[in-house]
Amino acid sequence: MEDALATGDNSLAPARPRALAALREIARALSTAWDLDSTLDLIARKTTEVMRVDSCSIYLLDPDGETLRLRATTGLAQRMLGRATLKVGEGMTGHAVAFNQPVHASDAQHNPNFKYVRCTSESAFHSLLAAPMLIEEQPIGALNVQTIENHA
Repeated sequence: MEDALATGDNSLAPARPRALAALREIARALSTAWDLDSTLDLIARKTTEVMRVDSCSIYLLDPDGETLRLRATTGLAQRMLGRATLKVGEGMTGHAVAFNQPVHASDAQHNPNFKYVRCTSESAFHSLLAAPMLIEEQPIGALNVQTIENHA
């Protein structure tokens, strides 16, 4: 995005004010006494809005260091918050955390690393990008974005 703006490519320009406004709102939330779940929900909602995706989900690593637990989502079943889990290395999300790098697929359900998480209503989505969330190079979870349409 920086390169596009630096070279005068204005195709991304309309998204920039929206992205900056979302970042300001997230920063304000982080500086107040909000609880973790409210902050994660705000991050998921703003990511969905700015990236123009159909779903954003945040999985955090449990204290055991082996289990990723769904803590916020805009597109998956809300009743699964705190209940849906994946092991590190399991599915595309667990893979992103295990190898500390983003994983993506335009047709995720046909990706050999994809794992359907029961009762999440995830079957409506096709493309998936899972990115590890880190603190000082150590994984703390993953942020997923999904779309109903296939995306390259």
